[in-house]
Amino acid sequence: KLVGKDQKANKRIAELFMGDAKGFSAEGFKATAWGWLNSVTEYVDHDMRAKSDSHRLNNSLFGVGDSLKNAAREMAMDYAR
Repeated sequence: KLVGKDQKANKRIAELFMGDAKGFSAEGFKATAWGWLNSVTEYVDHDMRAKSDSHRLNNSLFGVGDSLKNAAREMAMDYAR
């Protein structure tokens, strides 16, 4: 739902959530909304395609990446309620 039909993004976020994410072994990550949100954030901040590091940072803070992270946060909060 978050990234629509973007199969590459869906696949990568799922891989991160299932064990590839930094901090995956931390308590409270596995099978939680918090872990999923962190997986989305890692995908946006480190895996999304960008022309340069400065474009990646700008996207992550102000662009499409920021929008995705905010939408993911709202989805996680709705799930938790």
